[in-house]
Amino acid sequence: MRTVHRNLARFLLVAAAIALILGPARPAFSGWLDGVKEMKIGEQTLPICPEEYLAKTGLPIREVPDDQNAAIEYVKAINLYVKRPDELDDLYQYVMRNVWIDEADKVIPWLEKNAGAIAAVREGAKKADSKFPFFGGPGVSLYELLLPHLGRMRELARLVVVQGKYLEHQKKYREALDTYLVAAKLGYHVSREPFLISGLVGIACDSIAAKRIESCILRNRLDTDTLTYLLDRLHVVGTAAENYQIAMAAEKAGNLWAVDEFFDRPARFRMMFEGSGGGGAKLKEVLSGGLGKSPGLRAIMKSDIRRYWNRMDKWNDLPDHIALRPENIPHEKIIEELPPWSLAKMLAPALSHARVSFVRLKAMKAILTAEIALQIYRNENNSYPRNLEQLKGILSKTPIDPFTNEPLKYRRTENGYVVYSVNENLVDDGGEGDLARGRKDIVGRYPLPEPEPFK
Repeated sequence: MRTVHRNLARFLLVAAAIALILGPARPAFSGWLDGVKEMKIGEQTLPICPEEYLAKTGLPIREVPDDQNAAIEYVKAINLYVKRPDELDDLYQYVMRNVWIDEADKVIPWLEKNAGAIAAVREGAKKADSKFPFFGGPGVSLYELLLPHLGRMRELARLVVVQGKYLEHQKKYREALDTYLVAAKLGYHVSREPFLISGLVGIACDSIAAKRIESCILRNRLDTDTLTYLLDRLHVVGTAAENYQIAMAAEKAGNLWAVDEFFDRPARFRMMFEGSGGGGAKLKEVLSGGLGKSPGLRAIMKSDIRRYWNRMDKWNDLPDHIALRPENIPHEKIIEELPPWSLAKMLAPALSHARVSFVRLKAMKAILTAEIALQIYRNENNSYPRNLEQLKGILSKTPIDPFTNEPLKYRRTENGYVVYSVNENLVDDGGEGDLARGRKDIVGRYPLPEPEPFK
């Protein structure tokens, strides 16, 4: 009997060794969506579209193990979220834009009711990736897929930021900064969804975090240890900008899918152009006529879309500072070349402008990096440097403006500094602008304006 046991043990060891040699273990899927056909998102219960169907259309489908899927926690947070009472709206908006004031203590009970939602968001932010299910019945059109979580994720980012403001008010600066970084990580996770709108919402969440981090370090005299702590963790900010190509791949798949929808389900597609003129009217005319049943026209329309995307793919491969020069932006030129009834002309969004949003976030990250280093320099030297090159002892390299591929613009002022990117117009406007909005420079400055009075 002992011999049998020894032989069995040897066999199991050999089998395990062979399994390790032949291939890595499969991802740890715990079956979050196994057999699930619908899901509760807030007040709605929505059908889940099978991934097998969507994969056939060319939509990028990623595999994310459940133990690394932040969406599981975010769905919990969405369903635990307690809506803000209307009477708190003014205080909430004020705290988001400015600082915590005594009257804002009225917001604390709402934060306490959302303790479960905030805890779930924090757990989600620890995960490496995020993948929500696709919402919509089997056989749904790509243009009918639902993204009910996007607005709610943005609301969760704001909820977390308000908690960070309260921690900042309590002078718990590291905890506040960590909380803002949670909002930035949430933005990255949102931008992993294969839709342009998801990327833009992710950028919005990431930008919310960057703006509040800047306010925290400039309105409070943080010590060098805390600033260095933040600098070591700042890689989380701006990561939503890394997912631009994910959004573009989905747009291309969606445009090609739309051609088949145009021919295979004309009644449904015609509704998209009800009441529209121009190209929309031309499309309706094509649908109503004999050409709407022509396989040759289907091929022509797909050819137009491929031609559009061949040009856009080459442009997307260019470095940002080259791609965004006016003479290199191809979108309007391609659109002008297409016939008025072309589906590519109708469906292709302003992708060149969308890219600007992603690059703007990169500029915000560069400015924020410079501002943290500037505060460390001030702590050590009791003044700001003459130029950004003097930060080399703090930063490994001078922060670069992604719009020019050159160092950020910087100058000392009488009692502070201005550091900025030239933004999408590629014109040095002398530091006129804001960190997050507008077509003029993207600007970080010290001191910040005094908070506006609460009304």
